[in-house]
Parts: sequence; C-alpha cells; structure tokens
Amino acid sequence: MHDSSLLPVVLVAGFLGAGKTTLMRRLILSAHKRDLRAAVIVNEFGQNDVDSHILREADAELIASIAGGCACCTGQDDLLQTLQEIATRLGPRPDVVLIESSGLADPVLLLDVLTAAPLLPLVRVAAILCVVDAAHPDEIAGSLGPLLRRQIGMADWIVLNKTDLLAAPQLAALQEALGTLNPHANIARAVQCDFDLSPLWQAVATSDGVQSTSARGASAQSTLDSAAAAAHAQAHTIVCPLPHPVERTALEAAFAALQGTVWRAKGFARVRGESGLRLIQYTGGPDGAGRLHIAPFSLPHGSAEPDTFLVFIGAALDGDALKRDFGMLTGFW
Repeated sequence: MHDSSLLPVVLVAGFLGAGKTTLMRRLILSAHKRDLRAAVIVNEFGQNDVDSHILREADAELIASIAGGCACCTGQDDLLQTLQEIATRLGPRPDVVLIESSGLADPVLLLDVLTAAPLLPLVRVAAILCVVDAAHPDEIAGSLGPLLRRQIGMADWIVLNKTDLLAAPQLAALQEALGTLNPHANIARAVQCDFDLSPLWQAVATSDGVQSTSARGASAQSTLDSAAAAAHAQAHTIVCPLPHPVERTALEAAFAALQGTVWRAKGFARVRGESGLRLIQYTGGPDGAGRLHIAPFSLPHGSAEPDTFLVFIGAALDGDALKRDFGMLTGFW
C-alpha cells in the first residue's frame, strides 16, 4: 500500500527530439481535466530554457527550470533542492510533480537523486515514461544507443511516438524490439504523444514508488556502463541570438544545410512578414537530413515573451560556423 502523504513524481525521459515536451503538455492538460494541480520541473542541457516557455503555453503551474546541465549529474543538487521546496512549500500542495529530463539524462542517476535520503519522506516515483522516436529506430543502435536503451529499460511506460512515419512491418518489429529491451513496460503507440493516459493516472494514485523504484534502480545499476559519461562528453550546446526578424526561406535553407553533428535545435524567432513569435524545432537525422517545424507561439496573457534565439545541441559542433550561418540571417554576425 502506498503512502498517500508522499508527493507522486512522474519522470519523462527519451532522446532529443522524440517528443518529451509534447507529452509533458498532454500530461499537464490531462491533469487539469482531472482537477489535479501539477508542478513542473524542466531540465535543459543548455543554458537557454525553451521547454518551460512551451509548457507555460499549456498553462502549466509551479514551473521550475534546471538549465545548463543534466539533472542526473551537474544539476543533481538543483533537482533535489527544487523537489524539497515544492514538497514543503506553504499553501496548497501540488497533486503531482512532472519532470521532463534532458534527452541526455541517465535515468539511473536521476533515480539516485529522486530516492536520496532527504526526499524519501517527501516524494515517491510513481511512474517513469520513455518517449521513443519511431521515425529514427536506428538511434537505439547508434553511438548513444546504450544511454537510450537504459532509458527504455527503466521505463514503466514506453511511448512509441511518431508511429505515422513508419510502415506497419517496421513498426511491429520496433515494438517487438522494445518489448525485448523491457518486457515489463506498457508500450503505447502514439502520434503527437496522444494515447490513453487513464492507466497512468491510476498508477500515479496507487503505486508504491519507493519500493518499485529502489528495486528497478538496483537492477539497472548492476549493468551501469559509461554511456552517460560518453554522451555528456560528446554533447555541446551553442546559442545563437536572433535579435531581429528573419526571412523564412533563408531560415529553412540554413537548417537544410546543417550537417549530422546537430542532433537538435530549438528556440524562438520572429519571421519577416508574419505576425507574432515563432517556435522553431529541428531534429537532426543520422544521414544529415533533419526535420524542421516552425509554428506560431503564444503565451498566456501577462506572461513575458522569451528572447529570440536558437539553441543547438550536438557532437563536435562548429560554433563559429553556426553563429555565422544563423546569425547572419538577422545581421548579428
């Protein structure tokens, strides 16, 4: 029987560009429909926080941001302190804490933080979700594969996202592979991370997170390798300010010319001839071909608009070239 005094925590993991923030938005909106008050913690690998602004668009409350490193390593103290503050703050306590981890976060190390001695009387890990990009199944076998496989292996729910981008036979094979990596997880096929969340909320209400998490963490710890350290060593972030509006065609051309070293890019921009702010999201492919999405972005009334910039995440990034190619779009370089 779970201890109802412990604040349930839901951890969302998954590799860069898989759809973690989309899932977080759905969780927040779903919590609202159930009259649940959700506290949200977002961990960005880079210094510039984009995802918390996206989640505020979904009217997320009590948002805390941990930027400039993974919460599983350099941000451990920040995560622990943030959870302590949320769990002990005066006034109405949230019903659930939703944590969006960095795409490079090691779930084993995150569980070390979430089950640290100061938090044991305060929180319980109710569920771990891992978002997998069906459009890029090769990531599981790539250079960062060991880290992604551990994210999958630690999950209670595997959200197989972007299933509309994969043919049925390949999709079935990928789901079978995921089932082999984690035979105990619930696997949900989804487009835009849309699937039935009712079983998840039931688990949040009833799970005994401390016991199940401790057992799962001990098992995974026995196979812990250097994948997380290697991923962090490879990963770099470059921030390119976009202080002035850009031409859409020039922006699209700059992204089309990117090399495979850019895993992910995101940020905000103003586009000439178009009113309002634009959210820019780019997911790189192993062959250098990436997917770019430019969409209108608005915040709730009274919220301050974010600065306009792009954050690039990848391996061996050429910062000078990125700042030149993208900065010149607005005359920054």
